[in-house]
Amino acid sequence: TRAVQVLAQCRNLARRMHLKDDLTAAHLLMIPDLWRSATPDAALPVIQEPARRAVRLALAALDKMRRAEGSQLGGDLARRLRFLESQVQRIERRAPRAALRLRRQLLARIKELDLPSRPDPVRLEREIAVCITRGDISEELVRLRSHCSQFAQLAGTGRPAGRTLDFLIQEMLREVNTIGSKAGDTDIVRRVVALKAELERIREQVQNVE
Repeated sequence: TRAVQVLAQCRNLARRMHLKDDLTAAHLLMIPDLWRSATPDAALPVIQEPARRAVRLALAALDKMRRAEGSQLGGDLARRLRFLESQVQRIERRAPRAALRLRRQLLARIKELDLPSRPDPVRLEREIAVCITRGDISEELVRLRSHCSQFAQLAGTGRPAGRTLDFLIQEMLREVNTIGSKAGDTDIVRRVVALKAELERIREQVQNVE
């Protein structure tokens, strides 16, 4: 056999080079080409088709499982996105009332100060308007709605979008944090907390999206 021929050649070479003849079966096993058949295995054509069929079935089952998981994940993200949009809508409705409330609070605070002279009404209104403008969250709400819309579109395409969705969540969190810091309204702050908690849950789910 080939192994016997190789062994004879190795021993012959060892004698010619005055080397120690300490070859063992373990040494022969370490020669990879020695144990490869020079001719194709006769059984190979027989098992090729069943192997291909098994691989096709396994891939089909994997694809079916991924589609089912994707459908469930998509439904969950859609429900969570609707919750976000409902909270944003409530904040939008609350924002004008929060501005009026802030104005009343500022006027009441000025009265409490018991100033020696009455402030100029025009200047007072201007200063109040500046304070209310600093607490205006309309731009943040517009951007937050835009991010929600982009998220819904990307999540519904069926194409790989995991990284983009994760980026959008970061942008949403930035807008929500700004709303929370600018709005001095208790109801808005409470909804901001709910938005942040839901966005963190969405971020966890997005980690499973390609």
